[in-house]
Amino acid sequence: MNKIIVIFASLSLGLGAGCAGGLKLDSNSLFKKKADESSAASPEAEVAAAGASDKPTATPPADPVAERRAYYQPLLDDVDKLLQQLPACCQSEDFLLELTSPYPSHEFVKQYKSAWSHKSMRKAEDLETPEWKAVEAKYAELDEALAAAVRLPKDVYKAKDAKQLKRIFSDYAASHTKQPVVDVVLLSDDWDRKSGSEWHGDQLVNYDQGFMRGFVVVKGDSGKGKVWDFTPRKDFLDGGKVKFDVYVPAEVTDIALSSVAAK
Repeated sequence: MNKIIVIFASLSLGLGAGCAGGLKLDSNSLFKKKADESSAASPEAEVAAAGASDKPTATPPADPVAERRAYYQPLLDDVDKLLQQLPACCQSEDFLLELTSPYPSHEFVKQYKSAWSHKSMRKAEDLETPEWKAVEAKYAELDEALAAAVRLPKDVYKAKDAKQLKRIFSDYAASHTKQPVVDVVLLSDDWDRKSGSEWHGDQLVNYDQGFMRGFVVVKGDSGKGKVWDFTPRKDFLDGGKVKFDVYVPAEVTDIALSSVAAK
């Protein structure tokens, strides 16, 4: 009981001393503190206060049809540009030679090879879509137009064994392609014979040979043929036998059989 009285007396003396010493409560600082506390609002409160107009909006889902059209349209445009150049661009005798060249100078051939190299499906799911089917149809249209435009070059080889050599080309082409042969065109005026020797590892090998290039047309589908490129060699060290053992035959392009018959 005595302790309680002492503590109460001490508090009374302290308050009295404060009043006597001029203790003053700053009402302005109290109001300022309240204002500061109010301004330090939580992020949730700020979002709520910002109103509905400032809320982040969800990104609308992408339109898959529009995406496919945007992706494939450049391919269609490139093929349309090529179609506009047919048939005038591709009826010269050297066109097929340009088509088989690894470094063609013919502008159409460069654009044609570029268009085919860029033809690719965006993803497997596009296979049955109208947009990819439109691409396939456009490229088929291009090859149909090209087949109608191309012409075989003229025969160049005029030696006395030309007929026999054409039969050798024809027999090998029929065996290789499993299709009947329609025509053969020989593209060199001679065998360009060369002889000499060269080292193969630790063995010196002699050679005496020449090469002859030719286009062979075999029968295809729907009134078209297929042009193949063959380049055999004549081995003069083996009795002048014609051998298809160096260059791999290559399919060049389709051709309208009507143009082969008319040449």
